[in-house]
Amino acid sequence: MKKYLTPILAVLAVASIIGCFVINGQKGPLNAKIAELQTQLTEAKAAVETAKSEAEGKVTEAVNAAKAEAEAKTTEAVNAAKEEADARIAELQGQLDEARAALEAAKNTAAAAPET
Repeated sequence: MKKYLTPILAVLAVASIIGCFVINGQKGPLNAKIAELQTQLTEAKAAVETAKSEAEGKVTEAVNAAKAEAEAKTTEAVNAAKEEADARIAELQGQLDEARAALEAAKNTAAAAPET
């Protein structure tokens, strides 16, 4: 049995050494693939950040445009309401002036009328 043990151990040692070389030889391509995948991941992350930044810019532009449009419409509505109110005030002022003139005329008529 001892006679076969030494050659068996020698074969196992050689097989182990060969196995180590084979495994180490496979690490090179695996490391290259890992590096390639890491590069792709980094590029994908950069693309996502770029897309996110562009989307945020577009959203900001849309919000600003909507605000400007709303402000313009609000200003227009306020000006129209002010013009309408000013016209109504002028109309009421004319009616008030007519009523005062009629009242004054009535007072003058009453004062000029002889007392009975």
